[in-house]
Amino acid sequence: MAIKTRHIFIMVQEDIILLQNSKSEQVRIIINRKTRTLTMDRQSSGLTKFHPDFAAATKAPLPEGDDFDIELYIDRCSIELFMNDGERVMTNLVFPTQPYTRLTIQ
Repeated sequence: MAIKTRHIFIMVQEDIILLQNSKSEQVRIIINRKTRTLTMDRQSSGLTKFHPDFAAATKAPLPEGDDFDIELYIDRCSIELFMNDGERVMTNLVFPTQPYTRLTIQ
């Protein structure tokens, strides 16, 4: 599944893109304007207990400005995020026990 969106974040400290399935497994993508960080949190993404370091959240600095183009590519076991045509890129492996079927922007 590929999702491309232009989302303007105005007057909000933190925006969350939430991917979920029917078993409440989820990946949270957090855009925090106060700390200027982009975080992909896979701690509750599905199968994570096979290695103590796998259930983690990866972080990167946000690009300058408040207007971001975001492309998400989601397949069976990976999520790739491209921000502003590749200015920031983040890829994470995930092992949900069922496919993610919901995307919510909070």
